[in-house]
Amino acid sequence: MEIKWSIQKMLKFNSFIFIAGMLSGCSVLPGKDVPVEQQVAGRVQSYWNATVTGDHKTTYGLMTPGYRERLSYEQHVALSQPFAKFLSAKILKVDCAQPNSCQVDIQLIYKDINIGKRVIKGEQSSTFQDRWIQEDGRWWRFPPR
Repeated sequence: MEIKWSIQKMLKFNSFIFIAGMLSGCSVLPGKDVPVEQQVAGRVQSYWNATVTGDHKTTYGLMTPGYRERLSYEQHVALSQPFAKFLSAKILKVDCAQPNSCQVDIQLIYKDINIGKRVIKGEQSSTFQDRWIQEDGRWWRFPPR
């Protein structure tokens, strides 16, 4: 079956696609008016939501480009095995006092801690700092030491 498009129909279709793309881009991409802390918080929450659900592709994609150059996806997965069952992660504070670097306080809720062959049952909570850096206009999780 052959589909014939008139020039007018093609222009209307292309205009529709362009406008739809612009509108969806406006709602997804951070603009200049969005505070840096809010931009970072969105990326951080995406990372930790993916960590809780075991979505290694997302966590790997949010690590710094240098990290991804040094470690393959398979190596990342091997290093990302949790010590417990992660239940949730909450951003407590985002501090972007340094240019291109933010410290993020995270509260991680987890249960059933694995220590060798021993499992400590029960729900626990820890608070720690996560570092995020800006490269090429995007925010990335800096690997912990």
